[in-house]
Amino acid sequence: MDTALTFPLIQKFVFIPPHGLFVAIGFLVGATLLMREVRTRDMSPEVVVNALTWGAFGSILGARADYVISHPDVFLKNIGFVESLLSIVKIWEGGLALFGGLIGGVLFSLPTLLRGRAHIPRMLDAVAPCFAIGIAVGRIGDLIIGDHLGDAVLGSPWWKPLSYTIKAGTDMAPGFGPSPAIPGDCATQGQFFAGCSYHLPALYDMVGSALIFLILIALRRKWAYRSGQLFAAWAIMYGVQRILLDFTRSIDERPLLGMTGTQLLGVLFATIALATLLRTVRRGYGVGDSADDPSSREASLHRGAAPGDAAGGVLLEDEGGVLLEDEDGVLLEDEGGVALEDEDGVALEDEDGTDPAESDASQDSGEDSEASSTPSAKPLA
Repeated sequence: MDTALTFPLIQKFVFIPPHGLFVAIGFLVGATLLMREVRTRDMSPEVVVNALTWGAFGSILGARADYVISHPDVFLKNIGFVESLLSIVKIWEGGLALFGGLIGGVLFSLPTLLRGRAHIPRMLDAVAPCFAIGIAVGRIGDLIIGDHLGDAVLGSPWWKPLSYTIKAGTDMAPGFGPSPAIPGDCATQGQFFAGCSYHLPALYDMVGSALIFLILIALRRKWAYRSGQLFAAWAIMYGVQRILLDFTRSIDERPLLGMTGTQLLGVLFATIALATLLRTVRRGYGVGDSADDPSSREASLHRGAAPGDAAGGVLLEDEGGVLLEDEDGVLLEDEGGVALEDEDGVALEDEDGTDPAESDASQDSGEDSEASSTPSAKPLA
């Protein structure tokens, strides 16, 4: 077949770049999916929202850092030190790398999740489908502006219907000139001419990520996976996907073994994930778990005992039944020695076996008055 895809490229919706717009939409879609999961898994939504906020900031920094490291020639031109620094800051001119964004987002969200006592491997399992769908949605913006065009498709191979043919006069994405597009030699590397057909790595990545998302959702429903295994499955699939599709990319630098920086990261991701998956399958339990822990999809996202277990710390409520939080939005727990009540309001014994009612009776009236002003700690139902 000699027919290829062709459609007008749009570099801005009024003043909003489609690339950034769909990256933001992809992030919100993934975040919404994650929050739905969190609300059913004994984890404070406020903690996760705070983590997502830091993660969004970290993903921008990570994506830019990855791009700068992967394209040193772009930023180390003989233009002066100050000018080079300014060019690094100008992210609105393009230049974000996906793997760096994923890594930066995870790293910046970790402190908040750790303070909130999240079980990190299980959280990563919950995040895996969110990554996949977020990437798929984000790639729509790349297609709209014609970003990440690949090698020229010469002749009439069977995959030509999946390539993109540039029309004369098309306003091209930054780095994919000449712009507006003019006719030229299709075999010229690093330039993109009208009338020529080129690979669409963004389309391949979008379709592949959507398929990975569907596979992960099916696995989450059918597979009693252990902590860290679903995230490992995503890392293997997406790492291999990027290794393969980046062979069709054109202008990316290839620093080692003829591979792009993204391919090298894909090899690292897939290798570590495969080793983790094999290790957890062989020993029969997940990362950060013991042999007695339930599967990741059934276990709490909160590290420690299940809500209601006084020995592991009980979530505290005020007298109106509202959960108490600290300044960071982390749910407060007792330390196991606070007088508790059961669902019928009957006092439970403390760690020493003393009835709190008897202990209260032995206190003077001043202490009773002070105790009455303190919110009661009740196990979360």
